[in-house]
Amino acid sequence: MNETDCIFLKSASDIQRKSILISGFFFMFLLNMFTSSYICNLLYNLCIGVLSGYIFYNSLLHQFVKQKLKSHIYRETLSPFPVNNLNQQLESKSEKDVVEKEVLINGKKNSKVYLTPQKIDEINQLLQTPEFIYDQKIKLEQFAQRVAVNSTYLNRYFNQEYGCSFLQYLTSLRIEQAEMLLRDSNAEIEDICYNTGFNSPSAFHKAFKNRYGYSPSEWRRRCLT
Repeated sequence: MNETDCIFLKSASDIQRKSILISGFFFMFLLNMFTSSYICNLLYNLCIGVLSGYIFYNSLLHQFVKQKLKSHIYRETLSPFPVNNLNQQLESKSEKDVVEKEVLINGKKNSKVYLTPQKIDEINQLLQTPEFIYDQKIKLEQFAQRVAVNSTYLNRYFNQEYGCSFLQYLTSLRIEQAEMLLRDSNAEIEDICYNTGFNSPSAFHKAFKNRYGYSPSEWRRRCLT
């Protein structure tokens, strides 16, 4: 459609609106001549209402209000991912599970992490699951994802509550299980190493000796004599 066609259509639309207005006022004039006063006033008011609605519908004000309503409805109900609401939900969930507070320790500010009792129970239950804690691939990030807590907060929580990092705490659980197997079973040391979550005998020997001062074989021998 070229510019001439657009101008023609616009002019036709204007002429149509003017014709409707003229016809409306002419109709009211005829009513005033041939009807009683009460009926005339009633029909007059009805025509005025209809014509006013038609004029408003075709006015710039109506288009402005219509556009604003569409924008408001889309923003509040039709947007598939309302960013503000999504951020508020994430912040609300984070604040619900983890709270960080600044406390004074020896006159110095120190941030302390608090977990909800439900979240602490979830962590403790997971730490008592052999299939999880003896998995060689488990790292802080996987554990944090499993319990839905930020990994930095989670590691700080372990340092705060147990005086060690998550990995150190996990290693201590594995060492305790290895100690029990060394004492109460005839399993090979290498099998005990892998079954308790260590990825190599050297890592197992180092961690065990750091804990007890003896290698696994020395500890078993001393335990049996």
